[in-house]
Amino acid sequence: MMVTTSTDSWQSLVAACRALSVACAIEQIHSGEDALQIIIDGFNTDCGPDLVIIDIQLLGDAGYTVLHHVRADPMLRRLAVILMADIITDRDREQGRMAHQFLTKPGPGGTWHQIASAIARELARGQVVGMSRGAHGRKRASRIGIVHVAGDEVDRERFYQAFTLSELGCELRGLGSASEVLLYLNRIEPYAQAFRPRLIVLDLSSPRVNGRSVLTMIKTTGRFASIPVIMLLPAAQIAEATIYQPLGAVECLAKPDDLHALAQLIASFSHWLVGSSTGLSTRR
Repeated sequence: MMVTTSTDSWQSLVAACRALSVACAIEQIHSGEDALQIIIDGFNTDCGPDLVIIDIQLLGDAGYTVLHHVRADPMLRRLAVILMADIITDRDREQGRMAHQFLTKPGPGGTWHQIASAIARELARGQVVGMSRGAHGRKRASRIGIVHVAGDEVDRERFYQAFTLSELGCELRGLGSASEVLLYLNRIEPYAQAFRPRLIVLDLSSPRVNGRSVLTMIKTTGRFASIPVIMLLPAAQIAEATIYQPLGAVECLAKPDDLHALAQLIASFSHWLVGSSTGLSTRR
């Protein structure tokens, strides 16, 4: 699921969905242009959103542009779109008449359970139709996965072994350089069928990957900026967390030497696959 709203509203919505046990990933997008690009890109891949929530208060007319584009395209029009605003005006109702629902955002101190419940109802009724389709238009399961970036093949292989032990239950893609990350995220050959990762892990065990430049590239590219990035550091370098957190890393973690300990750490990434907060932390 994709939501275009402020960070505070996104965090409140994530918390409400968790409280109601709504099982879905909630990805924050910062602009209508990025939202539309992700929807279009997702049509022929397995990573398109199943539901789009547009905060009209934040996006204004750009939000209606996304809605109208989706509804005008025969291949996209079945995508469920929910609009929300602090106050719904007559103009909003007219402009947003093609949306599935138009909901009022809660005021200060209010609860987001109404919007979380609307999301749950859409999922329960089976009205949500994702953008990934097979040859006959049938919806395919959305691919959920992690991208692991490490400059040394030995580090990538060890991470894969630990990932297998973790039984995390998603896909893993290993990449070896900043250029591969750029090709992969832009779905340029040989990665034309790449899934959009729910999480990127930058493994700095090897100096072959410049963590600062890769992180900066991700966080300064609009359509990638919302993807959570975890920095995996050798224990002796964990103090460098102060470098990466201001650049947008959601966590900076010490990489365990023990394979089973690494597997446990990877298993803890599960919350990033089903919606997450933006809190920054350093764990040893």
